[in-house]
Amino acid sequence: MKSTSTKDALLNVISQENKIFEDTLFALLKANAQVSDIKLEDFANGEGIRTSIWLPGCSFYCKGCFNKSSWDYESGRPFTEIDLLNITNRSIHILNDGVTLLGGEPLMVHNESQYKKYQERNCATTLAIAKFAKFYDKTVWVYSGATYEELSESGSSIVEEALRYIDVLVDGRFEEDKKDLGLKFRGSSNQRLLRLKNGEIASIE
Repeated sequence: MKSTSTKDALLNVISQENKIFEDTLFALLKANAQVSDIKLEDFANGEGIRTSIWLPGCSFYCKGCFNKSSWDYESGRPFTEIDLLNITNRSIHILNDGVTLLGGEPLMVHNESQYKKYQERNCATTLAIAKFAKFYDKTVWVYSGATYEELSESGSSIVEEALRYIDVLVDGRFEEDKKDLGLKFRGSSNQRLLRLKNGEIASIE
């Protein structure tokens, strides 16, 4: 009886994992998700060992940006099922602390029509990956050129939902005249490291 119960519990876990994988893959395909790069073991963009995912496209054009090649929304390549399998097998199921999304710009939605569809694509990608990571109790970090206030007031339901899954938001444009190499996980002193809880700011660093 105990053996049967254990087997049923294991099958239930497998079923739940299969469903979250399928749901995430469907959401990514529906969003036409694009990625510039995926690093399965990253120590630079957040606490612990992380999987970092760079999304293409940014309209902030910060002077001195270290990643100008990511400004083009049509750069990058499609996010594939193999990518999600690699993240699952090589990151989620080993001693990996979480996922970091950066770019480019993972979240901001402007009103300008020439950017909006791409930004909605990135927002939907961020939300799908964040949900996937939280299913496995992994932390989610997001780097955004937008401030928390801009994001929370954007009027985007996708952004609003995504914020609820984010543990740490590093916000604000990079400002070259405020560049500080001594800052941890940030490039300029105006940028903030915000720890969120249910989409609200819990602490500011």
